[in-house]
Formats: sequence, structure tokens, C-alpha cells
Amino acid sequence: MSRATPADLAGMRSDTASPRVLLLGEHASACASHILATCPAAALETLPEDTPLDAIRRVARVDLALLSDIQAWQTPLLAEQSVALLRDHLAARLWVGVSAAGPVTRADCLALGLRGIAAPVPQSEPRNWYSYSIIDYKRAPDWLNADHWANPERWNQERW
Repeated sequence: MSRATPADLAGMRSDTASPRVLLLGEHASACASHILATCPAAALETLPEDTPLDAIRRVARVDLALLSDIQAWQTPLLAEQSVALLRDHLAARLWVGVSAAGPVTRADCLALGLRGIAAPVPQSEPRNWYSYSIIDYKRAPDWLNADHWANPERWNQERW
């Protein structure tokens, strides 16, 4: 489980002068004070739990989207579509809080490309938190570098 969430907030603070943060869900709205304490220049936009997918599509791109307890206010299919829409089009960083006792499982979140993280904000109920950032989504493997791409240790040993 990654503990990079405070760095995400710090990075968001240095990336833009006034980062835009979208909060979806009741617990996400309760996190506003913590986000403003960490990043006072953040411009917060809050959407209620019953926001339809079409209304979410009309939201302008944000630096961070924080969704909490999506399984409580949407069907599993709509929850998955909302996360995918935010991940792919509307948010540079995405944090998703899932109730530990809810129907959305860890496998569901991992299937959407999310990574498990430590709780980015104080919480009153146990939640599993997941994040997505296109910047660090794919770590470059060791073999993907320019050092040995032409197999130089085999030069002068064989002829092609």
C-alpha cells in the first residue's frame, strides 16, 4: 500500500497556482477542510451523491477528483462508469474511497487501474482508498532502457 498521498497534495500545490478539486459523495465533502488545510489555494467543487453521469461529464477538467462511498449512491455499473470517466477524461489525479463492507471489492478497483493507498484524509469509518495518476501509472521496467538494447556483450562473438 502506497503512502504517497501527502506528496500528491504537495505536488498538486506546486503544479498549479490554484488547483481545482472535485469532491463527490458525503464523506468527500467532509474532507474539504483537510484539503484546504493542506492546499489553501485549492478551488473546491462539490457534487451531491445523486449526481447523474451526464452532469459529471459536463464538469471541467480538475487536478484532483475525490470520490467516496460510490457504491452507496450508485449502482455498481454507474460507479464503474463514473470512475472510468474521471480517470480517463476529467481528472489528473483520482482518489476513490470504498467502504470496507461495501459491494465494491478490491479486485473491482484494481481492474480499473487503481492502486491501493493509505487514507489521504482523516476518516471516521474504515475505508479502503485507491488512487490513479497517469503520471506514475506505469513504472518503467528495468529492461526498458537504452543501455543494452542492441545486446553489446555479444558483439564480435557471432556473425549474423
